[in-house]
Amino acid sequence: MIEFWLSIGIVIFFVCSSIVFPLLRREEIKQSRLDANSDIIEYKDQLNEVDQDYKNGLLNQKQAKELQNELKRRIILANKSKIELPLAQSLSRRKYILVAFSSTCVCSIGSVLLYLQLGQPGLSNLSYSSRSIPSQSVNNNYNKTTIEIQKKIGGLLDQLETTPKDKATWIRLSQILIGIGKYNKAEEALYMAYKLDPNSATISADYAESRILNANGKVNKGTLNILNIAYKKTPSNPKILFYLGHGKAQAKDFRGALGNWTDLIFLSDKNDPWIPAVKKKIAIALEKSGYNPLSIKPSQTARTIAKMRKLRSVGTLSPSSVEAASKMNFEDRSNIIKNMVEQLATRLKENPNDPEGWARLAKAYTVLGDELKAKKAREKFNALRHQEEKDNPN
Repeated sequence: MIEFWLSIGIVIFFVCSSIVFPLLRREEIKQSRLDANSDIIEYKDQLNEVDQDYKNGLLNQKQAKELQNELKRRIILANKSKIELPLAQSLSRRKYILVAFSSTCVCSIGSVLLYLQLGQPGLSNLSYSSRSIPSQSVNNNYNKTTIEIQKKIGGLLDQLETTPKDKATWIRLSQILIGIGKYNKAEEALYMAYKLDPNSATISADYAESRILNANGKVNKGTLNILNIAYKKTPSNPKILFYLGHGKAQAKDFRGALGNWTDLIFLSDKNDPWIPAVKKKIAIALEKSGYNPLSIKPSQTARTIAKMRKLRSVGTLSPSSVEAASKMNFEDRSNIIKNMVEQLATRLKENPNDPEGWARLAKAYTVLGDELKAKKAREKFNALRHQEEKDNPN
């Protein structure tokens, strides 16, 4: 309790000092007024000197005018400060002691009476360890996470000082910056990666996304140009299709937006996480445009890509062939698919005793929509299977 009352005494002392101190400032104000008058006299003398220097040819007209304006400005400020300084009445030493003593007594007695009325002096203290402070725990965790993120950013920046052409590090840095909402810095990082590899559709898509995030969701002409170039290289990239549709919808090109989003749905797996968001955007675009949903169908490019994926799944096309074909235009893609299938058909004519080959060819023709050839290939497959079972009854 002694510490408590000692603390109260110290607080009362400072409070009373803050009340009494302004009463003693008359001499300071008086001195301030004298200083202001002295400054004004000095500025006026300097004005006279400037006039004299101008007449003597030491200053040209422009220089003299500038100095005169500056000195006049200072005179105005000095006059203003002098006017604003209030006059204070002086106190005798006896009155000052009386005021200080009275203030101290009133504050001391008043604070004690108020505490006895409202406070609880007998209440026992609660140890810090037994307190429940969830908000402080959350803040500590937040600060710890922030420090860890800053360390990661600092480490990546140090790494980029020595290897500025490491696009993977620029990408990792951008991902962290996007995660903490530093979209402008993320855009700068991805711009560096984009400069290092402008032909990468993935980097182009990420760079375009960072530009859109930094622009609060707006797709400007520069961003749309990046997306269009990337689309020509990889028309199946989900991020490119999504943001292309987003940009076209902002430009009121709902037909184009619906085409991109329809392709995205068509080429995506039903469990892909972006499906609900894309379907919602399609519904909004249909409502705003008034288009018939049945009139919006997957593009020829999307259908060709889907065929290539199916042909790859049945073993007709190799992964490298699919990747190469995805970068071609529609006509070239169609030709490479037909050539691959025809190569398989030619090989089976030379080596017809390959049931698995006939099965793949049947599936390939089915994907291409050639049911007649698919039927003939299935017949070859069934005949070979039947012959194998006949030759190996066990």
